[in-house]
Amino acid sequence: MKKRNTIQKQIILDTLRNDRTHPTMSELYEKVSQKYPKIGQSTVYRNVNDLAQSNTIEKIVDTAGNFHYDGNPKKHIHLICKNCNKIIDIFDTNEDEFISKVSTDNSILVESANITLEGLCKECKKLLSK
Repeated sequence: MKKRNTIQKQIILDTLRNDRTHPTMSELYEKVSQKYPKIGQSTVYRNVNDLAQSNTIEKIVDTAGNFHYDGNPKKHIHLICKNCNKIIDIFDTNEDEFISKVSTDNSILVESANITLEGLCKECKKLLSK
């Protein structure tokens, strides 16, 4: 059964496409409800889950086990800071080359990939190196 593209789903998607903070579900609900006050929390949750299941948006789990959402359609990887849990987009990598090498070296076919790194963001690295 094909899912409908409702105005609520479009508002949620537009909000995520224009947001670079990787919001949690409750943070996203706050942002969406500011633009569209009549939208219900369950509507946001249901549509976000539909968008994640269809790979329209990406669901990211931080080091504390919290779910965050990313609507950026450009290919990129994420770094999750193990100290502050900030999620950072990294665009200047050749993800396709990496996937190709992994596929070739292991005689496998990779159909999709979401690469997430864990480490320290610039601020935490500076703070913890003192």
